[in-house]
Amino acid sequence: MESLFLRVSELIFKVIHILHVSQEIAIWIGHWIGRFLVTAIFLAAVTAIAFELSKSFGSPLFEPSHWMYKVISLFGDQNSWVAATAIVATTVAMGHFRTLDINIEKAQAENEERRKKQREEATNA
Repeated sequence: MESLFLRVSELIFKVIHILHVSQEIAIWIGHWIGRFLVTAIFLAAVTAIAFELSKSFGSPLFEPSHWMYKVISLFGDQNSWVAATAIVATTVAMGHFRTLDINIEKAQAENEERRKKQREEATNA
């Protein structure tokens, strides 16, 4: 009976460890996808401004059949902005979760250090 309990406990801890590692990997991937998308949105916005400026001077940078013209036209589409905003907001939230995890780990380490010091003082007194 005790052996069964130990096996079940071991299995539960392995599953928890796998879930924790999976979460770390997902956060890391999401973080870098978010960075890439924010950079891509920035570059597309700069290109859109350059295109609008060149168009106002009478010599547009791209023809309507050019692929970059089609990318720039996404800036006028509300559905594109909804998706982009959701992606950026989600990746920011994942980054904040990671920061929260780091702060919790740091606080736990500080509390453990304080308890250890108190135990040493109590044994020395």
